[in-house]
Amino acid sequence: MSPSYKYAIAQLAANPIRGERLNLAIIVFDKDRLTVHSARNLEKVRAISAAIERGMVEQSLHNLETLDEMLRNEGLQEIEDRLKGLTEMSSLCFSSVGQFFAPDADAYGTSINRLLGQLVEPEPAPLKSRTAKRTKLLTSVKSAFRAEKILARKGESVDSHRVVPNQELAEGLSADLLLKNGVFHVVQTVDASQSERARKAIQEIGISALVFEQARIKFGENGTKPRLVYSATVSMENSISPALHAAEHQGADLINWDSRDDRTKFIIDISSLAEPAEAQQRVKFGSVHASGRSNLN
Repeated sequence: MSPSYKYAIAQLAANPIRGERLNLAIIVFDKDRLTVHSARNLEKVRAISAAIERGMVEQSLHNLETLDEMLRNEGLQEIEDRLKGLTEMSSLCFSSVGQFFAPDADAYGTSINRLLGQLVEPEPAPLKSRTAKRTKLLTSVKSAFRAEKILARKGESVDSHRVVPNQELAEGLSADLLLKNGVFHVVQTVDASQSERARKAIQEIGISALVFEQARIKFGENGTKPRLVYSATVSMENSISPALHAAEHQGADLINWDSRDDRTKFIIDISSLAEPAEAQQRVKFGSVHASGRSNLN
């Protein structure tokens, strides 16, 4: 059986009348010593009392090992007796005794970190929701898909076989638009319509290349179809052409949104792959529907 360890939570109770307690550390009882595992940052004591200095709390925690040694030297060996003595001699208070098992030093460290995370350290802040890209170009593309009734509605996933905006592929990397039909059609947009944005446009093309690469990792090389939609004047297109050609060399189809031919072909292409919202409703109510679209998976 793995060795067992008894522990308690060292707590701060600044004003007993208020009944507030703040968990500060995990203390582990061994036969011949007491080990104190403190929170990484004790600034949180300010939350319970502005009159208490962090240094005072740190010293109180440090003193626990010395106090426990004194108690053991006086013949107190039972953990409950040692804990009672610490309560009487220290300015801190303590929880009831708990127990964990650890076969080796690594498991011991893991258990301590888990207990600190669960019982002592502040809870982490929730992840912030991803901020969707907002550009005139992306708005125009989504409007075109909305007019074709192939833009996913709020709450719809890629399994709707409609175009889903702002689809996360990995932490920090999201596809502007994603459509699932046989393969995953990943659409990135770069608005380079303003001459002063050349450098930023090149950076956005580079980010788009990372998104495409992450999509290939996630969906497979043969399961990913990347498309880069950009808006640019003739002079701007010349400025960013090396970056565009690099994206094209990596397998992305290039669509100049300012070219009527490019734009029309792109909308028709994507529309032929997606399942319009009204079409699904007709299927739902049992009407005959023959869209002539690609097989959906």
